[in-house]
Amino acid sequence: MYVPFVATPDGNATHLHVLISSVTFNLIMTTPDTNPPADYFNSHYEFRSKQVLAGSGGTLGRHGTCSATTIVYNYTDIYGFNQYSLTCFFTTPVKVAVGTIYWVNIQPKFSGGTEALLVNAVNIPPLNHFGWSNDLDNSFINSASYGYTWAPTTNLGALDEFSRAIAGTYTAEE
Repeated sequence: MYVPFVATPDGNATHLHVLISSVTFNLIMTTPDTNPPADYFNSHYEFRSKQVLAGSGGTLGRHGTCSATTIVYNYTDIYGFNQYSLTCFFTTPVKVAVGTIYWVNIQPKFSGGTEALLVNAVNIPPLNHFGWSNDLDNSFINSASYGYTWAPTTNLGALDEFSRAIAGTYTAEE
């Protein structure tokens, strides 16, 4: 799943960019208990820009393997699925322009049978929202395994907003 975000201004006119140090996705994982999945071995990340649209992945920006990752158990939901926060850290921050839309994805890798799915956030406005506003109905799924090529997640039902967090600092760097 590719989730959109726009770094909004912080009120300082010299702050033209944000240096992103980490991204967290809240995921449902098919684990037998509340321990982090034993078959986890790394995560890959991607940032995209230039209008991701149905059938088109826009322009691939910074991407690679997370320099470090944490997986923290959150809770078991009402359907019995274990939810975790997976945070991808970057050795070199990812620089994004204030006011520009980007899409971010974290793809955890497992060596066994664990699967993960980004948690849909259905509360409008979100109960625990803090920071940049959401861009509803603008997320995409690109998965050969599931037969989707840059398909809007709204095609899958009421999947219009996802649970994620982005950490970074504003900078005047060009």
